[in-house]
Amino acid sequence: MKGDAGLDEEDDEKKVNYRLEIYGNDTTFNIPVAIVTGVKNSPYFKQLYQLKTFNEVVDEIYNEVSYIEPWVAGKGLGHPSSAFCLLYKMFLMRLSLKQMKTT
Repeated sequence: MKGDAGLDEEDDEKKVNYRLEIYGNDTTFNIPVAIVTGVKNSPYFKQLYQLKTFNEVVDEIYNEVSYIEPWVAGKGLGHPSSAFCLLYKMFLMRLSLKQMKTT
């Protein structure tokens, strides 16, 4: 039986567990260097090290992200938003296709 992408179901199962490919820079993940530097220096990002699982990070997104901007509103450059800290955390986790489809 063929799946959505024209692959049989067994191939679909194998692909679901593969890590997503990174296109472009595998260090900055194509996020501007100024933002990545701000994220890495952020106390909030450093606190995210305690989150070890995909589900913990998803819960943090639901609890902490209220807007999608690279910088904290009103604080300007140097204060990355929780959204971009969590985005970078997700990139570092090297998510699978299955994880991406659960959100």
